[in-house]
Amino acid sequence: MNIQIRILNYLNENGIKSLDELNAKLEKSQKQAVINNQNIQNINTQISEKKEIIHSLRMYWQYKPVVTELRKIKSPNEQEQYKAKNKKQLDGYNKSVEIINRSKKPDGTIPKAVDLNLEIEKLEMLKNSIIARQNKVKAELSVYENLKYNINQILSKDSIQEQTQKNNNRKLKQSLQL
Repeated sequence: MNIQIRILNYLNENGIKSLDELNAKLEKSQKQAVINNQNIQNINTQISEKKEIIHSLRMYWQYKPVVTELRKIKSPNEQEQYKAKNKKQLDGYNKSVEIINRSKKPDGTIPKAVDLNLEIEKLEMLKNSIIARQNKVKAELSVYENLKYNINQILSKDSIQEQTQKNNNRKLKQSLQL
């Protein structure tokens, strides 16, 4: 009985007048939770991409002297020896160049690490605000799910009691007819 009173109070306080309205709010919260999760995943992807570009910029400048030195070598044999000796650095340089070229802006310029770090900060702030909203949505969702569960329990108990009462009435009628 206490649970029923608390349920009714909550429903009245929140303007929920029917089970259909509760189901609509539950569905709306579920959809919002999915959207929030997708947004968080998209932001995480963008952050990862920007961090990869920053890392590639660092690797580019770190390995650039190795490439510059290779270009100074005239002898093909010495070049091959140098390439073999510095394979890791040269591979890192080439991979960095590839990633940097993919990240060029429409005007052909290469993004700066400082700008990328600022973008990452903005994305982190946006992600944190979405996470805060997501936590609120999850709390609402939990409340609506609990309400629905409790209402269904109450309704099923009432239904069982009605069914039992009907069975008892039927048995009474049958016994009176005998």
